Amino acid sequence: MKKIAIIYHCFVHYRLPVLQALSEQLSDEYEVTFMSDVTSPHSRVAPLNFKALKNWKRLQNLWLGRWLWQRGLVGDVLKNNYEVLILLGQFNFISTWVVAILARMRGQRVLFWSHGIYGNESKLKLFLRESFYRLSDGMLLYGNYSRGLMIQHGFDPERLYVIYNSLNYEQQRSLRDSTHIDEINSEIKCLYGALSTLPLSVFIGRLTEVKKLDMLLFSLKKLMEKGIESNCLFVGDGPERMRLEGIVSELGIGRNVKFYGECHDEAIISRLLAKANVCVSPGNVGLTAMHVMAYGTPVITHDDFKWQMPEFEAIEHRVTGSFFRSGSLESLTEEMAYWLCLPPELSQKACNDCVRVVEEYFNPDRQVAIVRQACAGAGATEAGPLRVIKDRT
Repeated sequence: MKKIAIIYHCFVHYRLPVLQALSEQLSDEYEVTFMSDVTSPHSRVAPLNFKALKNWKRLQNLWLGRWLWQRGLVGDVLKNNYEVLILLGQFNFISTWVVAILARMRGQRVLFWSHGIYGNESKLKLFLRESFYRLSDGMLLYGNYSRGLMIQHGFDPERLYVIYNSLNYEQQRSLRDSTHIDEINSEIKCLYGALSTLPLSVFIGRLTEVKKLDMLLFSLKKLMEKGIESNCLFVGDGPERMRLEGIVSELGIGRNVKFYGECHDEAIISRLLAKANVCVSPGNVGLTAMHVMAYGTPVITHDDFKWQMPEFEAIEHRVTGSFFRSGSLESLTEEMAYWLCLPPELSQKACNDCVRVVEEYFNPDRQVAIVRQACAGAGATEAGPLRVIKDRT
């Protein structure tokens, strides 16, 4: 049986569903081995419980600032006859440069799993990224936006596979299909009491400066001044919480804004997100988009794509969410008003469209299919809602 090695500096907890899917669904053709260290000092996300992962080998990460050498990787690759190596595509991982060159010399297929080109790089960083990416036989990219940029820089389209991203969609689908409306309403009523029937905007994730969450609060206040009263819920914690609470107090909107804090119980999260009319992430949007859309909740974020995370591609303007003009409070307020005042029948259609996008593109099963295609060397094709990118740039 042919062998595949998937190599990261560390695997974070939300990767488990796709890693398990790769191990199980590729087992008819490949034996899959995972290699990494246990943790990384550069990751705030909880690491994976490696007892839940089959065929995992531990490497030792040796960091010099942001530069990494993975002790044990070169020796393992030389000792084992892997058909395909899938490596995290970080040019600051020195051992990855060495392994990629050795593997290509030995006739092994090399794939980099990566964000690709962002479009905001300095000339030096762009040169390093391009040079590094050309060591691979193919790229597993998180989105079509980066694929388009790489094609512009001369990369072969047939070697650029769009794999997107995923969370535990099987669990999310089960919760979405089994949760009763009374449970959802009860959860919100506990938070807002008599105001629980008002439209609801939500943000889920770490409360950090880069998310520009103060814009959400200022827009909420502007809407109230226009006679559109609604509630807002923050699910998560972080360094911006105290400042945001201060803004809430200054604006006098305390009865409408609640800070739920961190929550890792997906059953509770599912009820909170399912009730929301819209998720608002004024800064960049990443996994948050996939998380909320799995429960049918549209997403608003900014339209400066070179500063976005790849998951913005799940959004089709005023279909599965909205793009507001980056930095414009007026534009954000306008988009929030659209979703908070949407008639029930159109809101239900948006809910269905959100779920459809996740089921078609942002789930482990689809990722496995793309990895199988890339490992076999089949030519890559365009994938996903390219219209969004073309219309908004």
